Amino acid sequence: MNRRDYNKYINGTAFKVGEMSEDNKIHLDFSLLLNYFEALGKSYNLKFFIDKNDITVFENLFNYYLKDEEYCTRKNIDPNKGLLLVGGNGVGKSTIIKMFAEFFISGKPKVYSMCDLSEKVSKGGIAALDIINYQRDFILDDVGSEMQSVYYGTRNEVFSSILMNFEQKNFPAYTPDENNFVTKLSSLDISSTRTNPKIHARIFASTNFTLQEFEDRYGKRVYSRMAEYFNIINFPTTIDKRIARANIIRG
Repeated sequence: MNRRDYNKYINGTAFKVGEMSEDNKIHLDFSLLLNYFEALGKSYNLKFFIDKNDITVFENLFNYYLKDEEYCTRKNIDPNKGLLLVGGNGVGKSTIIKMFAEFFISGKPKVYSMCDLSEKVSKGGIAALDIINYQRDFILDDVGSEMQSVYYGTRNEVFSSILMNFEQKNFPAYTPDENNFVTKLSSLDISSTRTNPKIHARIFASTNFTLQEFEDRYGKRVYSRMAEYFNIINFPTTIDKRIARANIIRG
């Protein structure tokens, strides 16, 4: 069967990431995808690079999004859960989780800064979180960096509120159409919850927190719920890439 190159473009430059067969099935190549993601990361931040120690993280994410059954079973990855990428400052967590989500998910999930959400809740109360209540997939950037919000004397941990209400909010039902795009259906057609079996809702998040810091900050209940909603992927790189590539002048 003849195949043709499958390319993605960055500022007009083509990057081959795999091949497309005559039946229009895409066959991605992991090594080619790494080259593409490194170039894409540099388009966000010129100092971005993929450290050799990061390859395992990319491999886990690659197979998670492809839902490779054998790989995911072996690595204890659940493709129906979201992702929590854990690592130190400047290792590239936010950039990587955004790149993978935008590449593999139709419609590019909305990215929410936890600091911004906390500020919105402090100004408008917990109702300010309604902006994310009706999105199937979304990204929470830098969980743990947010201040505890205070609205008319009421204190609120924004991450706790999002997580504890994740399956309780009404949610318009969605189903893939024949072209694998997402089509909105009436909530009367299918049970309108986030747990709609047609497509699993997922949260993607990045954090500098250790798991112990999560429990200390948000409590045991939220900590326990995290295992229900997330595949937790630890970033092996400890070096701050922004500092590693900084122009430091000595003497």
